[in-house]
Amino acid sequence: MNVIVNPILLLLLLTIITITAKAGEEDTVLYNNKYSVACHNCYEKKYSSSLEEALSYTSTIELDIWDSRYFIGKKKCSGADWYVKHSLFQKGNNNCVGGSLRACLSEIEIWTRKNPAHDVITIYIDKKEGWGSSRSSRRPEDLDNLIASIFPAEKIYSPKQVLAENQSLRNSVNSCNWPSTFELKGKVIFVITDATMIKRKNKLLNKYLNTQKSQSLCFVAPLIKKQREIAMPGGISKCNAANIIFYNLRYVGWAGALVLFAGLFDMLDGQVARLGNMSSTFGALFDSVLDRYSESVMFFGICYYLVSHHYFISSIFAFIAFIGSMMVSYTRARSEGLGIENKGGLMQRPERVVLIGVTAIACGITSNFIGGNYKLYVPGIRFHVFETMTVFTLPITIMAVLTNITAFKRLFAAQGAIEKKEKSKNVAASN
Repeated sequence: MNVIVNPILLLLLLTIITITAKAGEEDTVLYNNKYSVACHNCYEKKYSSSLEEALSYTSTIELDIWDSRYFIGKKKCSGADWYVKHSLFQKGNNNCVGGSLRACLSEIEIWTRKNPAHDVITIYIDKKEGWGSSRSSRRPEDLDNLIASIFPAEKIYSPKQVLAENQSLRNSVNSCNWPSTFELKGKVIFVITDATMIKRKNKLLNKYLNTQKSQSLCFVAPLIKKQREIAMPGGISKCNAANIIFYNLRYVGWAGALVLFAGLFDMLDGQVARLGNMSSTFGALFDSVLDRYSESVMFFGICYYLVSHHYFISSIFAFIAFIGSMMVSYTRARSEGLGIENKGGLMQRPERVVLIGVTAIACGITSNFIGGNYKLYVPGIRFHVFETMTVFTLPITIMAVLTNITAFKRLFAAQGAIEKKEKSKNVAASN
C-alpha cells in the first residue's frame, strides 16, 4: 500500500516537535544559569507607561526607593513606605505608576494574578538611603511587612526556601543548586542592593540580615569590586557573608588610576636616564616606540569599552582622538627627522595621559554618587543632555578636536620652517 505524506503537515509536525523540545530545555534551565534582558529604571515614564507594560518584555526590573521626598533628609515618606524615583533631585514619586513603593508593588502583584503562569520575576530594590531608626517606620522589618502585605506567601521565593535544612544559603545552592525556571514559574524574588551615597557600602545590607535573619523575604546583593570579595564582601560580617548568593558588580574607574600610574613612569624615564648618565640614541628610539604601543593599547581598550556598552558616537570620537594623538607624535618625529624642532601645541602625551586618567577616575567616583546609568533630561529636548559616562566621554571629544588641531599646527609650523630653510639655501647658493 502506498502512503502519501503531505510535506506541509510533515513540516508542521517537525516544527511542533522542535518548539516542544526547546521549551523543555528552557524549563530545565537553573535560575542561576538563566540569561535574560533586565530593565534598569524601567519604572520611569519615558521608558514605560506602566510596570505592566515593562513586564511584557522583561522579567527583571529595578525600583529605586528613597525615604526623602527631595534631596536627602527633606520631608520623609509617610508611614512604612518609600518614594520611587531615580534622582535625589526629583520631588516625590516620579515613576510610571505615579505612586510609592506600595503602589508599584501592587501593580506588579495585579499583573501576576492576571498571568499566573508567568516566568519568575526578579525585583531589585535599590535602596538609596539608610534604614530608619528604631522609632521610625522604615526599618528592615517594615520593608518585609510591606512586601508580605501585598504578595501572598506562596508567590514569594524567599531565602528561607533556599536554605531548607542547610546551615547557610551558600552551602544550600552549592549542594542542592538553584531550582529550575519551571519550578519557579509564578514566583517573585526580591533582592536589595545598597545605593547609599554617604554611608559605607553594604552596611545597609548587613543590618537587614542582622535584623531579619532567617525570616527575611529578600535576598541581598552587596557591591563588590574584586573577585576576592565574592567570599567576603566589604561591610558584611563573616556570619552574614555565608548567606550571600547575589552580587552587585560595579565599574569604579580603576583603569584611570592605572593609566596615571603607568604614565608617571613614562614621564620620568627620560629624566632618570639623563640623570643616571644612561641615555642613548637607541634608548630614545626604544622609548618612543613603547610609548606608541602603550597609547595604542590604551585607546583600543577605550574604544572597545565604549562600543561594547553601546556608546557608538563616543567611540568614534575616541578613535579620532587616537588618530590625533598619533599624528601629534608623528609630525614632531618626522619634523625632527628633517632637522626641524617642532614641539608646540596642546595635548602632548603628558596632557593626554593626565586627562584620560583623571576623567576615568572622576567617572567612577561620579557613578558611585549618582549611579552608573544616570541621565539628565531637559524639558522640550527628546534626548538626554548629560549622563554618567559624559564625565569621561566629553573630555575625550575635546581631546579629539585639540589633538588634530595640534597636529595641523605642527604641520604648518614645519612647512614654514622648511620654506625658510630652503629660502636661506637658495640665497646662499645665489651668493
